[in-house]
Amino acid sequence: MKVILGSVEYEVEEVKDLKDNNKTQDKLNGLISADSLVIKLESDRPLTGKRITLIHEIIHGILCQSGRSKHIEAEVDALSYGLYDFIHKNPEIIDYITGKTNEKPKWIWNRETSNGLFRQAKRRWS
Repeated sequence: MKVILGSVEYEVEEVKDLKDNNKTQDKLNGLISADSLVIKLESDRPLTGKRITLIHEIIHGILCQSGRSKHIEAEVDALSYGLYDFIHKNPEIIDYITGKTNEKPKWIWNRETSNGLFRQAKRRWS
């Protein structure tokens, strides 16, 4: 599988016993390398864990490409879990964002309609 971030294509690989060889030799769930253009995922994780880890490493890649070399791991974790949850709970908005459909999901805010409803509600509750 490949992931494209900006103009850079990364190969995604599953690896057994993934370790951080550059630092502590700790076991890792995932690792992104801008030098070798690879994202490695620990193969012994459950599928959902691998998917969240892939999003996690993609976020690291996006931050690096935007010039941010230091990342707060807790924030990257929060974004990974949040994005995973958003993607799964909102497939119609993902289709809209990616251009698979041009039809807006029914729940998207419509300024013309909602302003009228807001004015009506405001009058009722005033």
